[in-house]
Amino acid sequence: MSPATREHYTALFAEIAESLGAEREPTFTGMIGFSAGGPVSMRRVGEWYVTCELSMCAEQVESAEGLKFELLSLLDLGERDCHRLLTALGALSMAECLGDLHTVDVSHVLSAAPFSAVQLQLLSRCKIAGRAYGVYGVAPVGA
Repeated sequence: MSPATREHYTALFAEIAESLGAEREPTFTGMIGFSAGGPVSMRRVGEWYVTCELSMCAEQVESAEGLKFELLSLLDLGERDCHRLLTALGALSMAECLGDLHTVDVSHVLSAAPFSAVQLQLLSRCKIAGRAYGVYGVAPVGA
């Protein structure tokens, strides 16, 4: 990770790290990058997984709140299922405008999960180099 990228994520994750725990190494990345159809990169903040490349993708559609953003799983899922879900939601963020309290059907991604939909919750926002960024939590509907 370049120094500029590290600074970006340190600033973006500062607020959630205060409440959920410190950012932890390593970053989980695929052999094929997300922009080429592979899984999204993610890391841990406290006990939770958070994406760490979506907000820097030029293709990402700004959220309904006008933010470039990352996704933090607040779900009781293992690493593999979490990676699959965050990758699917990340891909959706490249094509659709998502935002606070939006609900997404994920039954096609995690058919064995005890929930069939998730809701996005704006957890934090900040400005980096004059641009608005944020982190949305991903929680099961009704949580």
